[in-house]
Amino acid sequence: MKIELCMEDIQRKSKPNPDEIRLIQNTLYKKIKKKEIENIAESIAVKGKTSMLATYFETEEFSERIHSINFKQQQLIMLDFDNSKVDIEKYGMTTYDYVRNHDFIKQNACFMYRTFSDKEAIVDKFRVVFVLNKPVIDYLEIGNIYTKLFRLFPSADRKCSNPNRLFFGSDRGYEEINFSNLLNVKKFTSDIVPMKKLPNKIVKSEIYNEQYEIQNRKLVWQLIKENTQESIDEARAIILDKFDSEISKIYPSYTNARVILRQTIDMREFLELPKSEPFHDILEKDENPSASVIQWKDGTQIYHRFNKDSFANLDILRVISKLLNLTGYEGSCKSIDLLLYLTGSSLDRTSESAEQIDKIHFLEKY
Repeated sequence: MKIELCMEDIQRKSKPNPDEIRLIQNTLYKKIKKKEIENIAESIAVKGKTSMLATYFETEEFSERIHSINFKQQQLIMLDFDNSKVDIEKYGMTTYDYVRNHDFIKQNACFMYRTFSDKEAIVDKFRVVFVLNKPVIDYLEIGNIYTKLFRLFPSADRKCSNPNRLFFGSDRGYEEINFSNLLNVKKFTSDIVPMKKLPNKIVKSEIYNEQYEIQNRKLVWQLIKENTQESIDEARAIILDKFDSEISKIYPSYTNARVILRQTIDMREFLELPKSEPFHDILEKDENPSASVIQWKDGTQIYHRFNKDSFANLDILRVISKLLNLTGYEGSCKSIDLLLYLTGSSLDRTSESAEQIDKIHFLEKY
């Protein structure tokens, strides 16, 4: 069985530098290959070739070349175990041997390989590769698969679940688990709430003498506040369906994502806030409407709370932090992670040094 993916032609003995990564991002989507899984393992884990697991339909719009609107198919899945400080503090160390000997991996995965970063690390940094029993043609179904995998392996890097994610190879070789293993999509995801495009029917209703848009489902801000995997996945499906091609991006760092997200997202439409002004505060109960959305000169939409006991001007990141009851640097990072997931976006710079730079920028500002 030949599997379709995007893969560069260049063989590498080290991780690409930033300039090379930019070039790869701009060209890799054109380099579509069809290979047997054995050849894929050799290309990625021995010859160090960079890959993107999904393929996309051709488009003349450069900005949409690797966007969900043009998603064609994906049949490979990779789990990335980076063992970052944050992961170790939250989940403990996830070793190569532990994952290799896991029953689910033995029964479903094809091969594993250690990344370029593993060479000089004191912790294991590796990936596990799965082949789906059929090409998936709906990008939301890829999200369902990763949702289930993250439940089984919560320490795997969630940022690596985007179909247009770049996976750098290795020159250290691979370990075959079983090249004949196939992950059955339907059976594997049968017990989770599927992400799917939902109808957006709207009816009008009078509540507290103001006009709200009441839909035949929970609103996005309500789903975020509920903060379960199912509610977040439903919110993501709604957002990706509503905004279509204009919302998913690739950011070089948290700092860049923070600036762009807060300046470009239409908060009212994104969170599905009432269109009336003012409206009842979504962050805490109020007797009279005490919130509105205003816009600053730089284009940033601000959630303006003018209740004397809770006065504040909040950008979308801080609104999400409050919906999740998080504060400080942790709240900022988690709100960005959530926004990246909800918008189908991703980060390129995930190294420890990049995280430290982002933290410094955050502390300098706040």
